[in-house]
Amino acid sequence: MVSAFSTELGLVLGQEKVAGKSNEITARIVEKGGDYLLAVKGNQPTLHQQVRDLISDAQRATDGFKHVDTAHGRTVLQLSWVAASGAEIDPELWPGRKTVGCVVSQRVVGDKVAELEARYYISSRSLSAEELTRTVRAHWAIENRLHWMLDVCFGEDDCMIRKDHAPQN
Repeated sequence: MVSAFSTELGLVLGQEKVAGKSNEITARIVEKGGDYLLAVKGNQPTLHQQVRDLISDAQRATDGFKHVDTAHGRTVLQLSWVAASGAEIDPELWPGRKTVGCVVSQRVVGDKVAELEARYYISSRSLSAEELTRTVRAHWAIENRLHWMLDVCFGEDDCMIRKDHAPQN
């Protein structure tokens, strides 16, 4: 299931079941006038490497955008870079793709410093490094305001109903 979630309103605008490992959702989003920002992970090795190569060039060319957030007893440092998606990235698989990005973060809680963590993204919007950082942080609202509610309040993860259309419902 893919949810279209408004981070500003804290509201699910729609949900749709998509085929496993399908990119068709990006085409529908762009077709309807929306934009996507999707994490690029190791389970998409070709895209992951293409994004890493583009970002590597951007990291050599600019200092990127630096953001420090101190709250709840922890400090999170984030460094972000963006690059134009380039012709390397297949437009059939990623319609409307314009920007790739990387956010490298490090969390410090007390005297414990976590390892650096790099996350890669692809977007149908032209984003600056600062806009990427802000958008990625806003995306966590779906985890905190939607998934947490479904998991904790409604016990969705504990539901054992697997028959017919029940999982979708």
